[in-house]
Amino acid sequence: YGLALVAIVIIVGALFALGILNPLSYQTDTCRGFVKLQYRDHGANAAGNFDLTLQNGSGNTIPAGAAKVSIDCNLDGVTEADVNNSTAWGASREKTFNFSASCSSTFTANDPYEVDLNLTYTPSGGFTKTESATCLGTVTP
Repeated sequence: YGLALVAIVIIVGALFALGILNPLSYQTDTCRGFVKLQYRDHGANAAGNFDLTLQNGSGNTIPAGAAKVSIDCNLDGVTEADVNNSTAWGASREKTFNFSASCSSTFTANDPYEVDLNLTYTPSGGFTKTESATCLGTVTP
């Protein structure tokens, strides 16, 4: 029985090494981690653009410039770009943050990607809050 278990571990390891069992290959576009500012949608393309749509669930308006999203395209812990809200962001409203060509050296058409996002915001009359998320998907051409 011991040799059978060792053989199974070796086979599974080989499948992971070859990318056959890579979870990113089977993952749909999703973001995990945002709480008060809920995730609605996102997308990435081969030109390095990344768009993220969030809904303001803080209960208050977030004044212009009081929400900043930072993106780490290659998961090295270094922020490639920051984007702020240019207009007031009303409660329960959606806002799309556009990162133009921020990930051009990382994104390749039809390949899976994973990016880390950090969000800092200050609602009217509230304290500054920080949320983080990881987004997965496939780069469109």
